[in-house]
Amino acid sequence: MNPQAPVPLSSGLLVVDDDETACRFAAVLLRRMGYTVFTATDPREAFRLCEENPGKIGVVIADVAMPGLDGYVLSRKIGVLFPEIRFLFISGHDDEELLEEYGRNENGELIHKPYVTGMLINRVQRLVMASKES
Repeated sequence: MNPQAPVPLSSGLLVVDDDETACRFAAVLLRRMGYTVFTATDPREAFRLCEENPGKIGVVIADVAMPGLDGYVLSRKIGVLFPEIRFLFISGHDDEELLEEYGRNENGELIHKPYVTGMLINRVQRLVMASKES
């Protein structure tokens, strides 16, 4: 997939990371690719944004380790109300450890921090394509 040609998404992306710098970096990058991007530095704020914007968020990009509510629990809460939303989890932890602890999420993928810009874009585009196919 060409990272210079974003896959169109009729709804936006939501970036959730308690690290404000990481959240802002991902949002700027994705906006430059032509996506509409919502941001939240708190999982509860992210859930509120999904509730207040039904149908406007197609992919959630969430840090796994956040205070109060981790990315996986957030995805389960959002998934109850909006099962069509796809998830990209971002973590600095080991894949196998995470998969054992949380299990596989059929609507999501996982990448490690620090990530390469092209990897983030590629994974987002794959999830956008998957959300269009479902």
